Amino acid sequence: RSREDRPRSARAEADLVPGQARRSGEQRERRDASVSRSSGPAKPKLRSPGSYVLPVFAQHDRSNHAERQALIKVIARVQDACGAKTDEEFEAECAEVTGTVRLYASHTPCISCMACFCQFQRLFPKVKLCVDFDDWRDTRRMVEMARREEEYKKKKARPPNYDCPGLSDMSDEEELESDDEEAAQPGEPAAAAAAAP
Repeated sequence: RSREDRPRSARAEADLVPGQARRSGEQRERRDASVSRSSGPAKPKLRSPGSYVLPVFAQHDRSNHAERQALIKVIARVQDACGAKTDEEFEAECAEVTGTVRLYASHTPCISCMACFCQFQRLFPKVKLCVDFDDWRDTRRMVEMARREEEYKKKKARPPNYDCPGLSDMSDEEELESDDEEAAQPGEPAAAAAAAP
């Protein structure tokens, strides 16, 4: 397979809190009353969530990369939850949303995905975006291990033990001193040295 055809996966978890830009309770009651009087709840026409995180076309189409798709789902959920009627209302609400979005990708993000991260942060300036990813070697190794284990299960054989005896789990390693501790004078606690002018 070419690099572009390899399966990619990403997962995003979002713990978000709506901002203070929400309508007051009185305004919300008026809006709810007007919706109930109409023939049915007419959903406002807002910009597509994907239009907030545009991909970069570099050698091939990158619009379906998993990292971008995960961010689009987060934006869509905020769009559904905030009840904004216009793009301006939605963007004002986004500017006040706080919380954390944790995104994990099974591979190193490309330049297009990095651009999407920046666009997401611009839309949600008070949200902390944490991105973690595996190196392609790690991903390939894990996929191969899973494939081999499946083969052993089909053959009803016991899979090999991938543990490496003899490797250190680092429990016997000494803890490194921090820079603050090195700056301390002998016989003087590190906190006192840091407080000294």
